[in-house]
Amino acid sequence: ALDGFRLSIRESNEFTSDIDITIPSEAVKLLEKLLDMKSNEIVEVYTEVKMTNRVRFVFGNIEVIIKGIEGTYIKYEQLLVSEDDNKTILNVNDEELKDKLNLINKTIEKPVLKLDIKDNEVNFHSTDKENSIKDSMICNDIKGDNLEIGFNCKYILEAVKQYDDDFKMYFNRNISPVTITKDYKNLEFVLPVRMVS
Repeated sequence: ALDGFRLSIRESNEFTSDIDITIPSEAVKLLEKLLDMKSNEIVEVYTEVKMTNRVRFVFGNIEVIIKGIEGTYIKYEQLLVSEDDNKTILNVNDEELKDKLNLINKTIEKPVLKLDIKDNEVNFHSTDKENSIKDSMICNDIKGDNLEIGFNCKYILEAVKQYDDDFKMYFNRNISPVTITKDYKNLEFVLPVRMVS
């Protein structure tokens, strides 16, 4: 799934499909409302033979037909830097990072998060007209180059919330997206914002 600023990739052995179709985010939101997330009920997905570019979702006594988006899906693989080619890698304890990002997100209006990664420390800074937050986190497992980079704090927070325990953040350059993942299969990919000196 993607929008103009971030990408999320998921793989599952519990889902098999030979359908290659792109569905709009509004359709996903509709399906989320209809599906009981606690249910183990199987959702069957079919392409509609009589109507091209349509997908039919069937679960319980509900049937939803969704029109797909025309064209091909973005070739996101070309955007990803291979795991070994990243210049800076952070092994992160998720709870400490989530706490710091939550505070920034709640305190700063439209928070832009500046990360300064150096030695064994990650420094956080975000400011608006009324507030300024500076914080730091010791990270004993930083590999690679020092880096200064900025992000929309909300997007980084939403990305790290996908992980219940430790994960890695891979950086290439300060103008390249960060890849957040445990296994480089299921991952979040967030574009940075340009920092003004």
